[in-house]
Amino acid sequence: MSPCPRARVHLLEQLSGLQGKQQRDAELLEDIRSYSKQRAAIDREYGQVRRCHQFQDRWPREAPAPSPLLPIRPMQSVRFRGRARPHAGDGKLSEQSGA
Repeated sequence: MSPCPRARVHLLEQLSGLQGKQQRDAELLEDIRSYSKQRAAIDREYGQVRRCHQFQDRWPREAPAPSPLLPIRPMQSVRFRGRARPHAGDGKLSEQSGA
């Protein structure tokens, strides 16, 4: 007892229609999944930037306090250079006089 040819054609049409609908639904779900992943990444990045700005607003950048050692260092280097120059000349003279 096989179904009549018209019923068989009708069943095959319904089956192909259901398969097409299933394929479209699967593609739609994949698109939604991809969109959700992209949106989650954007939301994470936005949240990090927002937290960073909140942190910067709470603790504004302050200029570092001037160190009391900074004015001394240039003076020390000038003194060192002044002391080193006469000795450097003595070394050259002693080499020339020894030769």
